[in-house]
Order: sequence, then structure tokens, then C-alpha cells
Amino acid sequence: MPLSSLCAALVVDAPGWQWLLVLVAATAYAALLYGRRFTRLYAVLGALRFLIVGAVAFLLLSPLLRSTDQHEERPTVAVLVDESTSAVLQTDSTALRAWVSAFREASPDVDVAVYGFAGEVRAVESAEELVFDGARTDLGGALEDLANRYANRNLVATLLLTDGRSNRGPDPEFSATLPSAPLFAVGLGDTTTVLDRAVARVDHNKIAYLGNTFPVEVVVEARASRGTVLTVDLLGPGGAPLASATWTPMSDRESRRFAFVAAASRKGMQRYGVRVSADARERNTANNGAVFFVEVLEKRRKVVLAGRAPHPDLGAVGKSCGRVESEVTSWYAEGPGGRAELAGVLAASDVVVAHGLGAAEAEVVRQSRKPVLWMVPSGGGSVWPGGTGLEGGSGLYHEIGAAVAPGFQQFQLSPGLAGAFTDTPPLRVPMGTVRLGATWTPVANGRLGSLETGSAVWAVSDGATAREGLVVGEGWWRIRVGEQMRTDGTVEFDGLVQRTLHYLTSRDDVRRFRIGVPARIEEDEPVELTAEVYDAALDPLPGASVALDLIDEAGNRSAFAFSEFDGTYRLNLGRLAPGVYRYEATCTINGTPLKESGSFVVEPLLAELSVGPADHGLLQRMAASTGGGFFGTLGAITPEAAAAALLEAAPPVAVVHEETELQELIRWVPLLVLLVALLTAEWVLRRRNLGY
Repeated sequence: MPLSSLCAALVVDAPGWQWLLVLVAATAYAALLYGRRFTRLYAVLGALRFLIVGAVAFLLLSPLLRSTDQHEERPTVAVLVDESTSAVLQTDSTALRAWVSAFREASPDVDVAVYGFAGEVRAVESAEELVFDGARTDLGGALEDLANRYANRNLVATLLLTDGRSNRGPDPEFSATLPSAPLFAVGLGDTTTVLDRAVARVDHNKIAYLGNTFPVEVVVEARASRGTVLTVDLLGPGGAPLASATWTPMSDRESRRFAFVAAASRKGMQRYGVRVSADARERNTANNGAVFFVEVLEKRRKVVLAGRAPHPDLGAVGKSCGRVESEVTSWYAEGPGGRAELAGVLAASDVVVAHGLGAAEAEVVRQSRKPVLWMVPSGGGSVWPGGTGLEGGSGLYHEIGAAVAPGFQQFQLSPGLAGAFTDTPPLRVPMGTVRLGATWTPVANGRLGSLETGSAVWAVSDGATAREGLVVGEGWWRIRVGEQMRTDGTVEFDGLVQRTLHYLTSRDDVRRFRIGVPARIEEDEPVELTAEVYDAALDPLPGASVALDLIDEAGNRSAFAFSEFDGTYRLNLGRLAPGVYRYEATCTINGTPLKESGSFVVEPLLAELSVGPADHGLLQRMAASTGGGFFGTLGAITPEAAAAALLEAAPPVAVVHEETELQELIRWVPLLVLLVALLTAEWVLRRRNLGY
């Protein structure tokens, strides 16, 4: 590095007096050693010592060396190719791959990066790697992903190949403006209306109970089928017809909703289907049918409402239990039968809601060993569950609100519950602090204005024999009614009650081997399972070997093994075909074999099966908003012409990036070498001429 460049690259932040001190120190040191004689040798030695001492003193000023590095970034054209199923319903996939490959070869002056997208964006090395099997089209999300990938990079333009039909993610017209480059588009598919009959949507219950019926609503779309009689069939397990309806469309594009009633005749996860009659002229008949899955349970949860007398709070909890999930029975101490009848009612129940019971009735409830939600009203004489009580009570009452307790994790609460508690009528609760034992966890605490009291008004406990819950105070029915008046529904309060009862009746926590699996998953999502292994003290057990056999509907069995990550066991099965899958998991703990079995459903998606017209108008608007252009359909322009038009509209320019780095001068190796050389030269001259 030339001396002038080196001086220009130095950065020193020091006041003038420090510079003067460096000069004085170097001059004084050299004069002290070699100022006795005025000869050429002593002058050379003095100069060397001046340079050495001056350089070392200069380093004490913490100088920095500025270095600049430049590199050139070639321009890039990003090619986004729609890999959804609908993209190739009316476009030859082989021709599309060949077009993309030819476009890359016709653009030698730029780097062409090819990406495929459907639900997610993925980079492909060659067009042959494009696979058109996506179940959804997230066009807006793909453009946002591209904007993040090429932020502050030399992106010349984006070339988009799609049919314009987006059914997932953000608005593509807004997302098109995010990449810092113009967008050019080539339309896939056909914009004309094609003869097609499709099952567009199926609405149904996720759960039904054996022997009951459940509603099924089907939306059927028909294109270019005016005046033709269509038949819509509802199919039960095994493909047996359950119901049928006919429909004659009166326009070229029309949809109709059909309401059916299906019977739950078999226990377990059952496959049902919908089928619309096909026409021999249809290009695609895959969307003429759809399957859906319903879990048929053997019985509903039996809830007993036990109280001294009818009470609005008890009634509100009963209404929130859910008409489908629960079968509610009421018992009152003031009615006929007394405690003897109560014992019989409890024996046939799954969970008990005990409101204001006295000591005798509460003892009968405890002896039943059933999960209990204890409701302690503001009146005296009510029994508190074990491990709880009221401290500092004076027999007086006050009105407070409720607030979700921070850090609650026993079960998932609705995100809207906190807001629902904010605008609610007050509760009437005893003055004092509710005492909770070690096994109890507050779900909601009292609230005075904006101040949380820390005294629980709703809590749950993981008891030794059965789980318990606690609800304190009166006026809960007002909260339910208030929510109904504000939102025309009682989703939040009902959800709190139902989740609490579900928690009380679930005791799978005592199992030492558990498999976590989603009950339902859509076909475009990977199936991820988790396993938990515990020792005899129910502490997590690392180092276990967990195996799993997966069985599909045809009885084919596949073996897998879980991998351990940070004390948990995980298994990614990837994407699976739609259907019902059973699993059998095994694990051995200290020579004891453990087994866990279950099932899950991979549900099909209907969004990409409809042969609807392509939306090239959307592509034109997106291109115009970014300063790009629409090249027409795939067959209307050659890849060579598209490459030439794109590079003419958006000329590629190489970008030179300059990076500046500041380095401590004391770490600069050439300076160290120079100092060693100066010291060596001084020593050699002194040794040869002065003898010391």
C-alpha cells in the first residue's frame, strides 16, 4: 500500500496535545541515546530510534485502519412458477418446464433463479424439478417471500407464470408491489368457461355420536351446464348411497347448496363422500367427488348438575356444556330422593357440577370419586373442595370483575376470553383471599377496576384420585347473558366451561408413554408426531427407543423410529395422501414394554380441483402496478421473445457493492514487520560500529 494511501486510510481520534506528547517522547528518547555526537552514524541511529518510539507511542492513540472492499453483483431475474394442481389442468406441464428452461438459456446476461410455489416457495436448480401437485395457491405469500429473499439485492425483474387463481394467503395485488423490481407475467390456463361440475365445499360435524344423525351441507358448482340435470349423492362408509338430490342449472355458471342428513352407524373415524354426476365432455372429473371424515363416538359426556336448589349460575353452566358433546342431568337437594338418589345419579355420570352443596351432600359427591367442578356461591354454608378455603373472610361480600390468570398452561384458553372478561357485569364474591393448595392452579383471578387482586375466582386442581375445579361467587350467569347481548353469542363463556369440563374428565397425564398426534391435518401439511416417555416418578425419561408402525386404509404397514431432540421425541412423516391412518407405537422402559395406539385423518383439499377460468386480469393489474408487463399466455410468446422483451423493459445493470471495515492498526501485520525490521537494523548498526 503506498504511503499516501496508508495515511489516507488512517483514522485517529486524539486531541492535539496527545500528538505533541508522541513527538516529544520520540524526540527525547532518540536525543538521550544518540544526541552526544553529531556524526552520520549517530544521526541514522537516532532516526531509527525516533521512528520506533514514535510508532509505538502512536499506537497508544488507538489508531484505526480503514479498508474498502468492492465486489460486483450480477443482475438476477427471479422466475416464479405456480406448482399448484390447477396450474396444469389446462396447460401441458412438459411444455411449461421446457419453456422455463429455454427462458434461462435465452438470458445469458443475467442470473436466472427459478422458484416453484404453491403453499411455500422453494428454489429449484432446473425446470425438471418442478412438481405440479400443490393443493393450494398462495400467490401473495410467494411474492412476499421473494421480496424478503432479494431485499437490497440486484433483482432486475420478476417473471411470474401462473393462472392467477390464488386461494390462500395475502392479497397478491398488494404483495406484487413488495419486491423492488417490476413484475412480468405469463398466463397459464384458459380464461374461457369450461364444462365442469365440482364439489366446491362440504360443511359437516367433526364429531357425531353413535346412533345419532348429523347434518351435511354440500356446495356444488356447475359451469357450462345450463339445462342439464345433475345428480348429487351423499355416500356413507363403504360407499353406500345415503341420500340423493337433483339440480338443473339455469345459467352457464351457477352454484347450489344441498342439505343432507347422515346417520352415524359405525363407531370410530368414518369416511363419507359426496358425488356429483359427471359429463363425458368434462376435462377433469377429479373434482366431481369429495370425501370427508367424521369421528363417531360411542357416547356423550354425562354431566350432573347438583345443587341445593335451581340457581341461575348452575343453569348457565348447564347451557354451556354443549348440546352435542354433553348429556346434562339435574339433581337438587330440595327435591325428592335425597342423598340416596344422588349416589345413583353420580354413579352414571362422567363429571359433576356441585353448586352450594352442604356437608352431607358434598361427602356423597366425594365418595363417588368423580371429577367435580365445585361452585361456591356468596351465601354461607357451602362446602369448599379440599386444599382450598377463604382466608381473612369477614362474612361480607363485594363486587369484582374477573381477569385471566397469567401463566395458565393446564389447557388452552380462547384468545378472546380476556376481552370477554373486560366488559362483563361484576361478580358477587366473599371478601377475603381464596386459598389454593399446591395442586391448584388459578384460571381467572378477581379484578378491581384495572387491578388484579390475585384471589382466584376460577381454578382447577390435578387431584390424586380425580381432577377438581373451583368457581367462586355468584353472577356468572350475568357474564354469559352479557356476552350474548354484546356479541349475539356465548362462545367465550361456553368455551371456558367446556374446556374446564374436558380437562376434568381427561386423565391421560398418568400414562408413562404418550403419542401426540393431530386429530386432523390437511393434505398439503406435513404430519408431525411427538412422543413423551416418563419414568415411574413421571419425570421425563431421555434415551428411550420409540418405534411406530403406520397403517393406512388398505392395511399397508410402514415402520418408523422417533428421534430425540432436547428431551422430546419427534417424528416427521412428511405429506401423506388423504385418508384415515392408524398407528401403533412401542417403547420399553426398564424391561417393561409400553404400547400406545390411535388414529388421525389427512383431509383432502378441494380448492385446486375446480376447472374455473384463469384470472389473467389479475396478472395484468399486478404487472401494471409495478411497471412491468403481461406477455399473454404460454403459447402466445416464445421464451426467447419473453427474455428479450423483459431485458429491454428492465435493462440489467451490474451493481458494485462497497464494504468498509475498520481494523485496529496494532493488529495490522505489515506494521509489526516494519517495527521488527527497524529494531533489527538499529541493533545491527550498533553492534557492528559501536560494539554494544
